[in-house]
Amino acid sequence: MSTEATQNAHVPSQRTARASKRDLLIDCAYRLFASDGFHATGIDRIIDEAGVAKMTLYNNFGSKDQLIAQVLDHASQGLLVTMRGWIADSNDPFEQIMLLFDGLGAMFQNPDQCGCLIQAAAAEYSDPDSPVVLAIHAHHARVRALLVELTAAAECRDADSLASQIALLLAGTQCAARVQRCSAPAEQGKRAAAVLLEHACA
Repeated sequence: MSTEATQNAHVPSQRTARASKRDLLIDCAYRLFASDGFHATGIDRIIDEAGVAKMTLYNNFGSKDQLIAQVLDHASQGLLVTMRGWIADSNDPFEQIMLLFDGLGAMFQNPDQCGCLIQAAAAEYSDPDSPVVLAIHAHHARVRALLVELTAAAECRDADSLASQIALLLAGTQCAARVQRCSAPAEQGKRAAAVLLEHACA
């Protein structure tokens, strides 16, 4: 390998640098949106926190709404990985659904937990054509797909409808925990889910 090639091997490519700045913007925006809200957090504050130029943000995302949509997608994908981690140690779909509520309960024992960022976005955005709202819908579709997978594996009657009901309980658990700042709603949601499952699988 030539000296020039050897030197260039240690220099990040422009693509890598762009990816790093994009990830940095997502991480900074995520933290600020979670703590202060979406409308209250301006573009200037995000780029100041990230230490990048405003053009970098627009080159990567195009608009603030597109940035928010990417932040929500990042949060959604991370939560789905976490949820699958909660159920990974069990092969019983009934127990796996219960473990989802246990996982939420453990999450909300953390005093720094601010609640579901996606629910917070839904409270601030209502335009059905907004990329933010589309990202919210995509998240709920992912969660519901996981629940359909579990209710079908449990051989419950009307697994599709049951998945929707449990998705509602999970969302309600997160909403209540956000307000109450404790894990008690997770146990209440778990008990309600158990009743639905026992009835559907009887």
